[in-house]
Amino acid sequence: MRMALARTVRQKLNQKNPLKDFAFFAGVTLVFHFLYWHTQMNLWLFWPFNNSVYSFFTHIAYMGDVFLCKVFYSAPLWAQDSWLRFYTNGRMHTMYVVADCSGIKQLLQFAMIMLVVRGTLWHKGVYFLSGSVLILLGNILRIYLLTIVSVNYSAYYQPIHDWVGRPFHYVLIFCLWVVWQERFAYSKGLHSQPQVAHPKEDLV
Repeated sequence: MRMALARTVRQKLNQKNPLKDFAFFAGVTLVFHFLYWHTQMNLWLFWPFNNSVYSFFTHIAYMGDVFLCKVFYSAPLWAQDSWLRFYTNGRMHTMYVVADCSGIKQLLQFAMIMLVVRGTLWHKGVYFLSGSVLILLGNILRIYLLTIVSVNYSAYYQPIHDWVGRPFHYVLIFCLWVVWQERFAYSKGLHSQPQVAHPKEDLV
């Protein structure tokens, strides 16, 4: 009887419930933000390599922005030490890629979500690596678009940065989570185990 009860509980937990899943996602997101902003999570995760880690990912974001600007933007560009300077209509416009633009916070948030969602560790690890590439590429695209806004519509830069650029990350992470939940979390291929017959267990 105890085995039958345990099986029933397990089946209930394995049933898909979008509202429950979303509440869990929201709860994990809130916990992550508390840990990140109030416990100096990055220091106890990366110490003593904290500065090196941030510098590495900031450089990736910066070089990606420089590449897109050179390919898709025609204004004269000078780039050095995370600074970009553009010369248009006799004026100079500057853009500086800071450590907060590195994408590390978003990678950590995505990592925490993938640690607690349903699924095998191996599949979650592969999905995390794939999703991390998308997050970094999305961050580069975000910085590039903000650069264009800064040069051409400087008066609107701050509100667009705060109300469009920042939420972009959350939308991307949410979409990655939805894909995992819909395609992988409840997939029988990820969780199925050989069924062993217990003909007498219900009689115990």
